[in-house]
Amino acid sequence: IIIRQGQWYRMVFINKTMMHHPMHIHGHWFILRNGHGAYDPKLHTVDVPPGATVVVDFHADTTGQWYFHCHNLYHMMSGMANIIRYAGPVPKSSYTAPINLTDTGEYLPGPSSQKIFNATRLSVQGDFIHQDYEGELNSLIGTDDNKLQLFTNDFEIDDGKLEKSNLDIFYYHPISQFWAIKGGANVVAKPAKYTYVQPGIGIEGLMPFFIETNFRTYYHKGNERFDLALERDTQLTKNLFIGLEARGIANTKNQSENDIGSGFSESELSVKPFYRLTPWMNIYVKYENDRYYGATRKIIKNDGESPSNDTISLGASFLF
Repeated sequence: IIIRQGQWYRMVFINKTMMHHPMHIHGHWFILRNGHGAYDPKLHTVDVPPGATVVVDFHADTTGQWYFHCHNLYHMMSGMANIIRYAGPVPKSSYTAPINLTDTGEYLPGPSSQKIFNATRLSVQGDFIHQDYEGELNSLIGTDDNKLQLFTNDFEIDDGKLEKSNLDIFYYHPISQFWAIKGGANVVAKPAKYTYVQPGIGIEGLMPFFIETNFRTYYHKGNERFDLALERDTQLTKNLFIGLEARGIANTKNQSENDIGSGFSESELSVKPFYRLTPWMNIYVKYENDRYYGATRKIIKNDGESPSNDTISLGASFLF
């Protein structure tokens, strides 16, 4: 959205949804036009209630380019965001980071930050009746464009015995606002008889309707393994959500020593209501249905294990 220095602008928000939208522009103040004239309030963020129309004015008194978005995190990450930028060449002194000017005087975003960041999501859960415990880890370490990813959604201890354990150690590179490509090594400890390392590549991101997507493929001793996981969280109240997850695994070759059979091998379906205690901590109840198919099902049964399992677990997830 292009604006010009020194002018006043009016925004009219027309909310045709059943959700609140707290709207915010970085670097500027809104004046909420609510009929009190000179006493209309000045606000950083203006809530637009369901079915309502809200009118605000703001003064273009700060040069540069500024993020304009809904302050509901799920709405913002789904794409309810834009950029407010000033027309014409802008002095570099108005930026906190270097910019690039084109021949026409238009400016482009400055280079990505090279500062090292770390973001980690850790989930732990347990079925205390059957003594079944699971963990998930997704850790990203690096700069804006180049990261190291440590990832596992296969860590399980059943009745004191390690049943599943593998870890992606991947290079992770964003290719757009919502998608990233990745690749590297996957270290498998269980259910394999012996620990081994296999190469892997994948793509991860956000599909329409806020469906988190994680597709990976690995290669080991002639077997190509395909792993697709889909997940969506739906907000029910301010702090109550429900998560739905689906995962499917397929292989191209039998490897009985690693509990791997060719064809479509395994599915995981789960429902996870969770409550947000803080922005960094959730507690949840998770129902999960795991099933094995085809050649893998036969291998699992020959090992004396059940080819299908239903579990209900209590857990907590942390973001740090």
